[in-house]
Amino acid sequence: MLEQLHRSEEAIAHQQRLQIIGTMTGGIAHEFNNLLTPILGHADLLQLEVPEDSEIYESVREISDAAVRCKEIIRQLSSLSRKNVESEYQSLPAGRVLGRILKMIQSVCPSYVQVQGTLDLGDIRILGNETQLQQVILNICVNAFQAMAGQGGTLTVTGQLRTRQELGEASGGWEGAAGDLFVQLDLADTGCGMSSDTLEQIFDPFFTTKPSGQGTGLGLSLAQQIVRSHRGSLYAESELGHGSVFHLLLPAMEPEGQETMAFSGAGLVPARVLLAGDNPRTLAQWAQFLAGQGISASAVSWAELPEQLRGQETHVLVADCGPDLGRVLAQCQTLHGTYSGMRQALMAERKTREAFQAQQQEVFQCILEKPVSNRELLRAVEALLGSGKKTG
Repeated sequence: MLEQLHRSEEAIAHQQRLQIIGTMTGGIAHEFNNLLTPILGHADLLQLEVPEDSEIYESVREISDAAVRCKEIIRQLSSLSRKNVESEYQSLPAGRVLGRILKMIQSVCPSYVQVQGTLDLGDIRILGNETQLQQVILNICVNAFQAMAGQGGTLTVTGQLRTRQELGEASGGWEGAAGDLFVQLDLADTGCGMSSDTLEQIFDPFFTTKPSGQGTGLGLSLAQQIVRSHRGSLYAESELGHGSVFHLLLPAMEPEGQETMAFSGAGLVPARVLLAGDNPRTLAQWAQFLAGQGISASAVSWAELPEQLRGQETHVLVADCGPDLGRVLAQCQTLHGTYSGMRQALMAERKTREAFQAQQQEVFQCILEKPVSNRELLRAVEALLGSGKKTG
């Protein structure tokens, strides 16, 4: 008992050390992002000023390349430090992501089951977390494999685009999904099927038809929670002895707009760009770079922003977001309602679901993931001034 108690104390101490390391890593990643931003910015400035055939240019490019590699490492560290990595949402190409998941299913499929299917999704995108979606689909497929154990069978996976009007009243259970355009994924098995009583309970926590000790009854309940967090819907149709079909509906996004550089900096002089945030030195460096490209840009704090907006028409606002993303989103939402003609770009440490939703609501036309180089910022500003299409 003393030995077991000692091992428990060591495990608790180790867990506490891991939590401390995770917290420290998050802070370190944030600070390194702040350091990498001026490194990338000034490296870009030097590359514009130094002749390309000089040794100095090659050295500056090495600095820039190293900073970009550091940016990727910091992004990975930030993911590891978050309490819930799965809460990060991205714009995902639906066909490619679901295709990868389908290949993974085929690799774990038992020999007595044949997997077949088609995905007709074009270049449509969805907002979600690939790991969580993989978990949902794999859970459904494992249940299908178990339903076909013994006699064997076929699992058919089909993906297509559906509008709310096409779904109509024929389908049930989809009403909870948000939006008018959906990616519909159907997973149909030829297994033993379910009775109507069982079908009504499959998403209830701790409900299972498996023998005691072989299932927790949480798999489908968790899958439904994940789908709902994606603003989608998951429901099933089944008949005893005739197999089951699970329908997964996810809101589809419009294809991302292409970044355009509509005209040169010299033609953008009348336009006005404001960069707002809590880091004046970095903002001033960005403003200086944009000014060098012929774009009238100024750096202001959040406190100074209201007066600057009232004094002169602003065409683009670049909002530099620190750790407090919620506050910045709320401020920009208010500005969007007041200055409807002003386009906004958000610079954030990661692209969250809330940020993407704000972009879908036209609060932002562009989201840039920090650290942001001068050239990335220039491309985004020129696209917003030139075409107004969504970027990033």
